Amino acid sequence: MEGRGVIRREGGGRERGGRKEKEEREGRGEEEEVKRKRERRKGKKRERWKKREGGEKEERGGRREKEQEKRKRERRRKRERGKKREKEARGGRRERGEKKEERRKKREREEERRKKEGEKREREEERGEKEEEREGRRKREERGTRRERGKKREGR
Repeated sequence: MEGRGVIRREGGGRERGGRKEKEEREGRGEEEEVKRKRERRKGKKRERWKKREGGEKEERGGRREKEQEKRKRERRRKRERGKKREKEARGGRRERGEKKEERRKKREREEERRKKEGEKREREEERGEKEEEREGRRKREERGTRRERGKKREGR
């Protein structure tokens, strides 16, 4: 059971078993450890995997290049986000559920309604009704249509 982080007992004293402690017991000291760490770091920097180009290893300098890449990625992301936002703005009406055809139909219905109202008014004038009676009837009719709309909304 000699491994990293395993607590062993040797002659009553407790000791944590790990590479560092082992090296200290064997006489290899601090400078060896530092050197090994430095080598590992260098290796990691040198062999940075380039995922986009099919996984070949790429020589990479250091922090400056990394930061440059980061900025480039950030800029690209911002550009993409801007494009998306612009697209949404362009297609905003469509997203709200009003497609062009629906808008056209709505407009036609509105024109039809206006035309009918105009014809009704002309007929009323021909009949020679008084203005107040006309107003009263119009209000009553509107109230009726409002009630119908309410019923439609509630699904009756």
